[in-house]
Amino acid sequence: MLVVSDEIMHYLFAVTFCLISILLIFIVIDDFKTVIINVTSRFVGYKINRQVKKRLEKMRLEVSNVTAEQQQAYMCCMICLEEFSAGSEATRTLCRHVYHHQCIAEWLEKSDSCPLCRCSLLEIC
Repeated sequence: MLVVSDEIMHYLFAVTFCLISILLIFIVIDDFKTVIINVTSRFVGYKINRQVKKRLEKMRLEVSNVTAEQQQAYMCCMICLEEFSAGSEATRTLCRHVYHHQCIAEWLEKSDSCPLCRCSLLEIC
């Protein structure tokens, strides 16, 4: 039978405690790093999306000022897939795609590109 002295037991306990403490510190640092990255990316994204929203054009869809080709393109919002009604307000991006204002505003909370063609809305395509 193996007999372990008290000194060795205390030493093993101390080493185990130190290793577990170091592991927990690494876990906390990794979680903290993730939080910092998320917070900063949201702030940067907010600034970018605010710039994009300023460049969107609000428009009223009238039957008289829309060509047949544009009618096909403007049939429905490609985010929610609901049809536009005559006289309804819409928002046009720099790449000339048309969406409901609320739909594109929610989209821009997540991305700075057009949902249809993926063109960057920070610059003209």
